[in-house]
Amino acid sequence: MKRFLIVLLAALACLTGCSSKTPSDATSAAPSDQSNTTPSDDPKTTTLPSDLSSLFAPTVREDQNYTVGALTENGSYIAANYATVDGATVQKYPRLTNLATLYLNFPNDRGLDAVQHGIYTDATYTFVDQYVEDSYYELPLQIKGRGNYSWSFAQKPYSLKLGEKADFLGMGAAKKWTLITVSSDHTMMHNYLTQKMAAAMGLRGTCENEYVDVVVNGEYAGTWVLTEKIQIHEERIDVPDDVGVLFEIEMVYRHTCDTCIILYEDSNRSNSVHLRLKTYKGVDLEDMDQRAKDAALAELQPFFNGLSDAFTREKTLEAISQYIDVDSFVNWYLLNELTRNYDSQFVTSCYCYIDETGRLYMGPVWDFDTCYGTQDPQIDGYRVKNAPWYTQLFECEAFVRLVCERWTELKNNGLIDAFCASIDQTALRIAASEQLNHALYPHSELGSSDFDEAVEYFKSWLDARIAWMDGEFLLTGGTASAIPSQTTTAATTTRRPRG
Repeated sequence: MKRFLIVLLAALACLTGCSSKTPSDATSAAPSDQSNTTPSDDPKTTTLPSDLSSLFAPTVREDQNYTVGALTENGSYIAANYATVDGATVQKYPRLTNLATLYLNFPNDRGLDAVQHGIYTDATYTFVDQYVEDSYYELPLQIKGRGNYSWSFAQKPYSLKLGEKADFLGMGAAKKWTLITVSSDHTMMHNYLTQKMAAAMGLRGTCENEYVDVVVNGEYAGTWVLTEKIQIHEERIDVPDDVGVLFEIEMVYRHTCDTCIILYEDSNRSNSVHLRLKTYKGVDLEDMDQRAKDAALAELQPFFNGLSDAFTREKTLEAISQYIDVDSFVNWYLLNELTRNYDSQFVTSCYCYIDETGRLYMGPVWDFDTCYGTQDPQIDGYRVKNAPWYTQLFECEAFVRLVCERWTELKNNGLIDAFCASIDQTALRIAASEQLNHALYPHSELGSSDFDEAVEYFKSWLDARIAWMDGEFLLTGGTASAIPSQTTTAATTTRRPRG
């Protein structure tokens, strides 16, 4: 998170210096001032640096001290865990490619196939960055399987819990991390680049992520995306523990829940939508007894009653903005609509939290493995606008106007173009690792099984989707080329597999 903030603030310094618009928080390029519900007639013309590649790739250090390749058998060095590491140990754990390498070692020759879903297994890890002082050697961790649909893949996702905090690749020191599979997406980029885009757009609390080659008990196991865990944490969603409340939004058919707030009730109950409490004022749900859970829900319910009343009776952006961070709802909407994210119809993997202002912040974004036409090749048409809250927001002309302004701004300031250009840039950067991964996993769960073809499909689909978004939201001469039509559908009945 620290490295992300430095890079993002540098880019946004230019944006805010060229624009009269004030961000809603220190790292956010906000769509508008929330107190102004009457947008101006002129499209935004803010600019970003011409080269935005640093927003989609790791920062390169200028110094060349303590590089792994320069070490000798006779040297000793200080690693990130403040341990003295001799040259022999360093040579024992080389980087496989230009990416960082994560070594996992299990006792008694057990491997990833012995890791169970939801149950931690003990192991040790070594994390090798390009620089010895940024690497970690032979430390304890626990690993468990995670995910729902993705747990059925040959290459599975995992949760990691370290014995002590570690700062991997400058993302900020924490104990809990996630290994995201690239198995459903043959470009290996959908989750990685979309999270980068969310951060560049200013969505607060966006999970940083980086590619890692993974070696298990001495054998290469594949390429994963090492990602921060969504949590209330000074290096993640950085709101004070005494106010931070985190929810996952999910359809009823996907869960059983005794700590939920009803967001939307459908005539077909299984399509109703709940807000599932994940963290309450610094305490994770798994660490709360039932009495504490009930008390938390009782305290939160009046807030959501007020939000529902603002949506259904007052129906003005001024009233609604007393309960939600409007800018975050705009940014979250545009990113998920751009990717045509199936889950963003509040099916699953949608998050929101109460921040220090007492309002609901939409995000962080999560789970884009089946987007960009891999699960559904359709290019046009709405996804997110058919979700609860958004159906009501799109009945508010002022909100629609903010969406159009923000999309126009993203086009004018070069961020959309930079996102498209980052696909080829990233393909080049991960080329060596991609070849190793696809030699081991030649077939993806969805889409093409040829990397070059998959990359070209990704680019062409995204170009076409952007053109569709332009037709709906791009402001020309102060007016939207097509104000979106109203919707009456509050939730989809098409289901993604639960198991």
